[in-house]
Amino acid sequence: MNQLNSSFQNFIDTLKSFATLFREAIIVIVIAFIFIWPADFKIIMEKAGFKKFDFGFGTWESELVASTARLEDANQMMEQYQNDLLDIKNSVNITSVH
Repeated sequence: MNQLNSSFQNFIDTLKSFATLFREAIIVIVIAFIFIWPADFKIIMEKAGFKKFDFGFGTWESELVASTARLEDANQMMEQYQNDLLDIKNSVNITSVH
C-alpha cells in the first residue's frame, strides 16, 4: 500500500512539474511574441476580447495603444497645418511686398 501511495505521489509530482514547466514556457513565448510582433499581438488580443492584460511587470491596454495612434495622427495633422500656415504667411508677405 505504501508503495502505491509513493508511486501515485511521484506521478502527481511529475504532473505538477510538467504543468509548471508548460506554464513557464507559455509565459516566455507570449513575452517573446509581444516584443517580436507587437502589432500582431495587439490584433490577437483585441480579437480575443481583451482590453487590458497584466504581465506582473507591466500592463498592456488596447485603449492606450489606440490613444497613442490617435495622438500621433493629431501631431501629424498639426505639423501639416503649421506648414500650411507658414505657406500662407509666406505668400501673403510676398504679395504685400510688391
